[in-house]
Amino acid sequence: MGAIMKSRISGKQISMSDLMFSISEAMDIAHHKLALHQLRTAYICWKMAEEAALPPAQIEKLFLAAMLHDIGAFTAQEKISHYDFEANNCERHCLRGALIYSQVPWLARSAKMVRLHHTPWCRCSESIGAPDVLEAQMLMLAESLEREIDRDTHILNQSSALRERIRNQAGSLIHVRVVELFLCVSENEAFWLELTTPNLMNFLKYKGPVQHIYGDAAAALKMEEFFTAIIDFRSKYTATHTAGVSSCTSSLGVLLGLPESERLELNLAATLHDLGKIGVPNEILEKPGRLTPQEFAMIKMHSYLTFTLLDSVKGLEDVARIAGSHHEKLDGSGYPFRIESDEISTSSRIVAVSDVFTALAEDRPYRDGLAPKQIRQIMQEMVSRRHLDGRIVEHLLGNVDEVVRAMKVRQQQWSERYFNVVSMNGGAFGSL
Repeated sequence: MGAIMKSRISGKQISMSDLMFSISEAMDIAHHKLALHQLRTAYICWKMAEEAALPPAQIEKLFLAAMLHDIGAFTAQEKISHYDFEANNCERHCLRGALIYSQVPWLARSAKMVRLHHTPWCRCSESIGAPDVLEAQMLMLAESLEREIDRDTHILNQSSALRERIRNQAGSLIHVRVVELFLCVSENEAFWLELTTPNLMNFLKYKGPVQHIYGDAAAALKMEEFFTAIIDFRSKYTATHTAGVSSCTSSLGVLLGLPESERLELNLAATLHDLGKIGVPNEILEKPGRLTPQEFAMIKMHSYLTFTLLDSVKGLEDVARIAGSHHEKLDGSGYPFRIESDEISTSSRIVAVSDVFTALAEDRPYRDGLAPKQIRQIMQEMVSRRHLDGRIVEHLLGNVDEVVRAMKVRQQQWSERYFNVVSMNGGAFGSL
């Protein structure tokens, strides 16, 4: 079970399965109604798949589908709006999710399950014996069940009612065989207590069916489309931000003469630097006016959340420190660690400069992108105040035309991909 991904560039092995757990957890942080939703759904699927005696490889496919099944719903509000299967058209987020899955070779095999996970049995055009249909029905049952759990009531005081509700869906929303599988696995209290344990992620990490998927930094960078979709495609204002930071960082790594192994790690950190923004509600990211102290605290949390999410992934500890420090300042006034210059690595300084440069050039809800002259002035002021590294800023501004040219090409590509994915026109990622 599992897979090992290798590239021509050797390097530290990264646990991609750990990374999937971290992303799954992060995607459900933005609203209390979503807490552990995807991991609980994955647990239910796993138990039903074992009851059905599916082959280990098929159980793994289903588990991977369940872990991030809502990846095509870009906001917490969109996810919550799908609580009522009958009242909402969930087709678009299922299509988006399948397309995003299809970009990662070891996730692509789960794409059909994601595509069908909101298709009621009464509207399914394939037989239960068709490839991945049984599993998609398990995923639909598991998500439907998890959404019905009242987080304010002890699970053992609602398990009977939940079982009855699923029983009543047999033959209409859910295939009878799948309902029977669920009724078998949910007879005992242990199922319900494991499902709702606060320690569910660690339990699944070490006991679940997906534990051994590894790759190096080069392999992880090939997942750029996947990472960018979940981090940046939540808003038109952030749709090309990671692409800009990543491009600028890549250019600076070359201009500063960093060795290839360091540039790989640096570029991965730039790609993942805003992973923690998954936990920031969209109404804050898109607010046109001044943020309240509470809202700004949520924004400041994102770099620490990036650090903790990545630091829990085997092989990404150094990337976590680089990415989590992109808002630190040389004078110690940055966040979240308040570290000073001697503790801030060159890689972290590069990502910080790239992040500021990209942010100043972008349109934001509260202002249009700034002119080059304004950007230069602001960045030079930040150097004089010891907020940014002067040597790195000098390399950037001294080669600004070349850096911006590469950034614009990259950001235009991602702008087109964003509008394709959001609108579902033109096959979305088809040209990648």
